[in-house]
Amino acid sequence: MNNTSYESLLDGRSINISPVEHTFADGTVIYGFPSSSVDLFSVVLLYEAGAFYQDMPLQADAALQLFDKGTMLHSPQQVAEFIDYRGIIVNNKKKRYVGEVTSFMLRRYAMDFLPLLHEMLTQPLFGAQEFSLYKARMRQSIMLQEERTDMQAQQMREQALYGATHPFARFATLDDVERLSLDAVKSFFAKYYTCQRPTVILSGSYGEEEVAMCHDLFGGSPVVSELTRCMVAPMPREGRLFHKSMASSQTSIDIARLLPLDVDGDDYLRFVVLNTLLGGYFGSRLMRNIREEKGFTYGINSSVSVLRGDVSFDITLDCGNAVVREALDEIYAEIARLANERVPEEELDVVRRYIEGSFLRSIDGVFELSNRFMTSVEEGLNIGMERLMEIVSSVTPDDIQRLAQRMLSKEELYEICVGEGVK
Repeated sequence: MNNTSYESLLDGRSINISPVEHTFADGTVIYGFPSSSVDLFSVVLLYEAGAFYQDMPLQADAALQLFDKGTMLHSPQQVAEFIDYRGIIVNNKKKRYVGEVTSFMLRRYAMDFLPLLHEMLTQPLFGAQEFSLYKARMRQSIMLQEERTDMQAQQMREQALYGATHPFARFATLDDVERLSLDAVKSFFAKYYTCQRPTVILSGSYGEEEVAMCHDLFGGSPVVSELTRCMVAPMPREGRLFHKSMASSQTSIDIARLLPLDVDGDDYLRFVVLNTLLGGYFGSRLMRNIREEKGFTYGINSSVSVLRGDVSFDITLDCGNAVVREALDEIYAEIARLANERVPEEELDVVRRYIEGSFLRSIDGVFELSNRFMTSVEEGLNIGMERLMEIVSSVTPDDIQRLAQRMLSKEELYEICVGEGVK
């Protein structure tokens, strides 16, 4: 399509969003996003150690949350004082496939901190007191989750999409907290962290010294050459309505499905445009209808997620208990509009500009570039800027209508409702 009304925000510019690759003779590659305009340094270590690899709930999370609480050579207090005195930020996140260890600091502290980080990853203390405190926090967290309708709806969605026995659909219970042992946590950490070579991503102010030290500490050959674990295919549950009544001030709604889309195909990117139009930004159709016009909710959102080949779509909102049925009817009506009516070009232009603007914000600085690259490693999704912009700028109303008809049939959508408004 030759769209004469649409003018790209990029205006033909090409922006390099790829990392610098520091390659070593032993095969180690350290990825970098250098900048001389900031004095901050960040190092990200990504390990194949997410929830998918654990043998029991909480095992992966506990390993990641406890490894930096002291080492065999330094007590928890000494480690905390070292980090706090220098204003270093250490942020550990357990994702579905990866364990993410991210540290931010002034560059002048990097050469002192990196050996301590290596020590924490190779000689963690895993003290009994810290483990007991972790279990106490988890008990409190799980009890709070059991009272929240949105968390209950999220868990029911994952179980509907993947099947109750899938690693992504297993959520920790109070019994799991009691069953978790310190030996199980140590075993997981030794296998998936100590014995593995992580993906290393540097960003900000750094030079050859920091790169060389990261190679010496985190590069080289892993103790275990390769971890293998069979992928578990989703086994979606039969039926499409999953409702749970519980005392609440509002009801949480989640409409979702796994999409039969190839992330390397153009239709995936076209569906991203469709999703944005439907509920992916503040001016979306769902937001205008259900929030602005009807006043059923403070916010409604639709999203597309990719996780190493699996593409999922969902719509989430919390609404008053008295308007659950009306909210559902309006959601399905907006989906039907996309399938039955052509989207006006003017509305599509607004969405195109929003997507381009969001993309430009996501690469506005080395730390944003690093985060985007990190996400691509975690999700197994790497789409070049030129291809993204090409598809976004060329998507047509016919594309939107065709994908809505093919992907968003009501019969294919799971409907999850949790709260007092469930009838």
